[in-house]
Amino acid sequence: WNEIEADYEYEVQNAQNIKERPIAMNNQNSVYYNPITLKYQENYDGKKLQYEDDRVKYRNALRSQQTYEKSFSQPFNPITGQPYPAALPMPPVPQKPVPPETHKTITKSNYRTFDGEAL
Repeated sequence: WNEIEADYEYEVQNAQNIKERPIAMNNQNSVYYNPITLKYQENYDGKKLQYEDDRVKYRNALRSQQTYEKSFSQPFNPITGQPYPAALPMPPVPQKPVPPETHKTITKSNYRTFDGEAL
């Protein structure tokens, strides 16, 4: 009987926890962008995801640029004599986001002696 009562109390406690939890918490995204609008969140994790996506796009453009340069070693078509079209412009290099301040900067005024006095 003790096991049955423990299971019942667990279910009652679990139901109480679900009732106390805000309903909005049930619908949070597990990704750092809005899947409907495809916009990144305005927090550090959203900026980090945008940086990683921009970095992939930059590397793709860089690879495309290098392939274009290797494919056309001459600036003109040897058969027709016409110049090749210019390569596509490179996107800017993505900038890494600055992480939020997670720790206090240690300065000499932050140091304390064992009796609590500042140095």
